[in-house]
Amino acid sequence: MIKVVCINMSEGINQNTHLLLENEPDIEVLEIERNTNNRTIFKKLEDFKPDIALIQLNKFTKSIKSKLKEIRESYSHISLMFMMSDVDVNVIRTAIDKEGRGFLVSTITGEGLVHSIRNVYDSQFVFSEAIAKQMIDIIGPKNIGNKEKLKQKLCSNGIDVSKRDMDVLYLMYKNYSNKEIANTLQLSEKTIRDYVSNAYKKVKNSNRKSVIEFLHYLMADD
Repeated sequence: MIKVVCINMSEGINQNTHLLLENEPDIEVLEIERNTNNRTIFKKLEDFKPDIALIQLNKFTKSIKSKLKEIRESYSHISLMFMMSDVDVNVIRTAIDKEGRGFLVSTITGEGLVHSIRNVYDSQFVFSEAIAKQMIDIIGPKNIGNKEKLKQKLCSNGIDVSKRDMDVLYLMYKNYSNKEIANTLQLSEKTIRDYVSNAYKKVKNSNRKSVIEFLHYLMADD
């Protein structure tokens, strides 16, 4: 069971986020309203013992930063996710400085939110597309990791891939076998075979060697 505490820290943020999550069988939700005093927040955290804190905010104020610092110091095991009303570079930078693992915009769909929470629970970093684009502009294309670079190369060639497709294609690019991919992604080999088959369809090729050669060709094409 994934325990998620939703903490609303700003006006204008959707206060019904928990409604998008409460029907998920593997997610338990606790909501903490804005203006809840620190003592009550920490009592609820102590009783609930969340895995993830979903922080909903518009901006960082001194009091919010102080509150987050106390949460991180007292509950270092909790993964922080930030849901923002707008894509604000300064807010994103501060959220990253606060050791966040998820960075979302409040317009995210219920399905997208659930998927993001599960990924963060599995120790992955998650960025909404709008936020990811801002981060790419900040760090510059030369500093983008190989996985993101490969995804951009695929997209520029008209190949649209899901996050899991990208996980599989990148590991294929690194010459991982299906068994190694399954171990890395903690999925069954049968599931990986299905993803690999789908990856073949995406790049319109059914030969593994040719697919890998194509991926290397894309990465070399600068």
